[in-house]
Amino acid sequence: MERILVTGGCGFIGRHVVQELVEHGYAVCILDALLEQVHGSEAISLPAGADLIKGDVRDRDAVAQALQGVDATIHLAAEVGVGQSMYEIARYVGANDLGTATLLEALIKHPVERIVVASSMSVYGEGLYATPGGRRVDNARRQASDVKSGQWNPLSAADESLSPLPTDEEKPVDLASIYALTKYAQERAVLIFGDAYGVDAVALRLFNVFGAGQALSNPYTGVLANFASRLANGQRPMIFEDGEQKRD
Repeated sequence: MERILVTGGCGFIGRHVVQELVEHGYAVCILDALLEQVHGSEAISLPAGADLIKGDVRDRDAVAQALQGVDATIHLAAEVGVGQSMYEIARYVGANDLGTATLLEALIKHPVERIVVASSMSVYGEGLYATPGGRRVDNARRQASDVKSGQWNPLSAADESLSPLPTDEEKPVDLASIYALTKYAQERAVLIFGDAYGVDAVALRLFNVFGAGQALSNPYTGVLANFASRLANGQRPMIFEDGEQKRD
């Protein structure tokens, strides 16, 4: 039976991934720090066939223990949230970049066939836009002065109104937050490592993820969780700016 290590396997995405792996006949080892912000005080229940090691991905000994007998790794452990990353910079860089580096160093001594890392849509910045003439704009940015004056949508360099387009993988990276920077560093480190050591490496740029079991108490789980939490408490959802924002 193949054994898979899932870092961050007790988180929202991690629990679903672990359940899926167990249902498909894999043995699973979870390495998770069980942070209060993510898990609160709730008891952690694991599916049969999954083992838990409580530890930080930056802890070399914990990572080495978790990798014993492992055939592949799914690396989900990370600090999440764009806003929080802008004032807890050391925390995000430490957990995301140093954590990934620690895992990759451990994989040199405990080689696996494949590693999958969770990156983020945040690496694309504002996303893809087009000018009125149909020209693609890859680096649209909202300026603080425009936002303060109520101009919510980004403009072209010629002050033209832009129309949003579906953001495809051909859009260049446009890092606009510390969180985005750490996620891009994670994915590049994993892909470079895979190429150097002959490991099949995959980076997934996850977009808005939501569903059953999502924590409503954590303000960094996304807008749908925030809306649902307020509705569940008899409050109206709080919508900023003009309410015309679009997200997939």
